Amino acid sequence: MNELLSRLPRYKQNAGQVASLKKEWQTARLIRAFWEAASPSEREESRFLRLLTTLGWINASGGEYSNTTVQWRNEQICEYLRSKDTSPEVLVLALNKRWPKQISGRWKKLLSLSSHSGITHSEESDDAGELSLPPSHE
Repeated sequence: MNELLSRLPRYKQNAGQVASLKKEWQTARLIRAFWEAASPSEREESRFLRLLTTLGWINASGGEYSNTTVQWRNEQICEYLRSKDTSPEVLVLALNKRWPKQISGRWKKLLSLSSHSGITHSEESDDAGELSLPPSHE
């Protein structure tokens, strides 16, 4: 166990690691919002768990691919909601309709184009579609 821990990167409070940590917190807040909004039965559905897993995925660390990754994330949410329009405004409305207990301003903030999220990185991949999850059975 100690050998495994010794191979983990050490946190240094530099700009890159601070930005990475901020993004991880944004991702945690986004996933938490979905978890809190869902009913206990929804939390057991494979489609919902697949969505939460997808929300943690990212293949770009910012820069020119940031908006593309956010758009891909929002498309995954639309697919879950079975919504055809992927614009952020319509997505927020769809989320409010699905889970009316959540505050609409919270969804808007969490899903804005400047709200880059994701924890799992794939530096070798240009294609977010390479994420391989078990197929949905619903």
